[in-house]
Amino acid sequence: MRHVLSDIIKAGIIGLLSLLIGGTLLALQPPPKPTTFQEVEADAVNQAIAAKTPIIIDARSASSYKDGHIPSAINLPFEGWETAYPGVEASIKGKPLLIYCSGYSCEDSKNLAKVLAAKGYPITLYTRGWEEWEAGGFPFEK
Repeated sequence: MRHVLSDIIKAGIIGLLSLLIGGTLLALQPPPKPTTFQEVEADAVNQAIAAKTPIIIDARSASSYKDGHIPSAINLPFEGWETAYPGVEASIKGKPLLIYCSGYSCEDSKNLAKVLAAKGYPITLYTRGWEEWEAGGFPFEK
């Protein structure tokens, strides 16, 4: 009986030590990166066009981009970004990005922002996107 009780106490102590060490290790991990981004209005997009910074990224499909896009925007569609990224990486590497898609009903800009933020890019979102840009009569390119 003594050996059983001794084994139970040892197991309990080992279990407590494991919890303490595990908790300490968890506490030492860096906090997760935020998944919320600064959102801007159309006037900030116009300023970005004039200043040529941040780089404007159109997260819509290639066909939507060809139909019309914000001036100087680079097309990096969220759908298939893995394939398209190597083609734009050199021109955007290490630079701040302003990402947009179709508008509020579209999640592509937010999804692409999460991917690119994980790669270290500073991100700003224009969540009203192409719908507002086009309806507002702002300049565009084809």
